[in-house]
Amino acid sequence: MRSLKLFLAVALSLCCIQNSWALTFIGQPPTTGTGDDPLIASAFDDALTKANAQVAKFQNQDKLARSFGDANAYASHSASMWGYQGYDNIAILGGLAMSAQIPSLDFYSLNKALKDVEEQGDAEVGVAPSGAVNLGLHLGWFSSSAKDWYINVKFFMYDLSYPFGGYDMDYSTMNLGVGINYSLVRARRFGAGSFLWRGVSLGVGFNYQQNELDYTIDLAPVSDNAYPGVDVVIDPSVKIGLKMKTYTIPIDLVSSMRILYFLNISLGAGIDFNFGESEVIAESAGSVFLSGYSGSSTPGYIYGDASTKGEPFTIRGRFMAGLGITIGPVVLADVQVTYYLLSGVGVNLSAGFVW
Repeated sequence: MRSLKLFLAVALSLCCIQNSWALTFIGQPPTTGTGDDPLIASAFDDALTKANAQVAKFQNQDKLARSFGDANAYASHSASMWGYQGYDNIAILGGLAMSAQIPSLDFYSLNKALKDVEEQGDAEVGVAPSGAVNLGLHLGWFSSSAKDWYINVKFFMYDLSYPFGGYDMDYSTMNLGVGINYSLVRARRFGAGSFLWRGVSLGVGFNYQQNELDYTIDLAPVSDNAYPGVDVVIDPSVKIGLKMKTYTIPIDLVSSMRILYFLNISLGAGIDFNFGESEVIAESAGSVFLSGYSGSSTPGYIYGDASTKGEPFTIRGRFMAGLGITIGPVVLADVQVTYYLLSGVGVNLSAGFVW
């Protein structure tokens, strides 16, 4: 169980590393009142080797880098209006998103990927959250020649400090976006309006998605015997600063239908062009002390740092499907699921107003 917690913490901290190297502890052994002790120094070196062995396999994390970069870009589609194009006047949607990039869309694949990271130090697995408030406007308001055109802008910013899995997290996210849609086929009503086909819409846009995470990981203490009854103990920790920034140009082709005024079903396909970078700054530190020693002593210390960068995968195709519950112009809930080619998935939950 302890090794799994270690894996989760270190894998997250190194999620966007490309051409990375393992964190390496260096430091100073504790000393006694009599000065330097070669037996204590030797035990410290052995304990330090054990501490470094805990994180040595977490290097060359190309799969993790690509997967977390992809998931960050997927999350930029939060509060999407894919299912509600062709509206008459305005649309306002607010929502949250969670995205993931894994080898295949089943529990056993995810479980195997987690074990691969734990045992081998790398795997195709990544997740990212986001949110947005999205405002859409029908440009036909301003000119009859623009009645097939729509524009939308969205924004979201959130900061949160919370405990998670035994760690104190400082998390922040920001999502900015703009989109333009054109109705290839205009909306049509049937059965006195009880059925509304929203036509076929072609859209293009630009999204900026940023996720930042800062937290401290307490690794398992390690020790080595100096002489009978006295151990050198290293209690290490790692402070992580993680930044992911992606710039996405999405192109979408979508259609949807509202059935009996309350059920909205949407289908679509698209492609994302992703750019950006991710950076992780890891600062390791920890205390070193003597266990079982009855005399006076001065604690030692360990430290280390690493800073690396990675990039998201450039092109991703996707298919989208959504199901919404509406009462008149009010969208009570809209759930959108997006499948990205090469086994990515995004889930958006939104609510709002479409008129």
